[in-house]
Amino acid sequence: EADVDHVRRWARNILLRAEPGQAARMIEMWSDEDVPDVDPAGIDIPTLILHGTADALSPIEHSRALVELLPDAELVAFDGVGHVPTMTKGAEVFSAIERRFAAP
Repeated sequence: EADVDHVRRWARNILLRAEPGQAARMIEMWSDEDVPDVDPAGIDIPTLILHGTADALSPIEHSRALVELLPDAELVAFDGVGHVPTMTKGAEVFSAIERRFAAP
């Protein structure tokens, strides 16, 4: 994704501002596979999944599979967007949230 230097700086600053133990736990979290089994069909709340199609950290196929498992989920895919659409496509993210969760 073009023009994401600010996202890299943001992520780096999160780790730099954290206490050393906190930063280590954040990094460990990314590789932690000891996640309890949860049946997605049991998550019965409206869910909005926002995902960039150019996400190099988490392939969009994961979100496409998850949206099929959740009973009330919607996937909004941002074409050409990377891992942090909230930072690179803020207005579009806001619109998607507002549309999905607007009061009836």
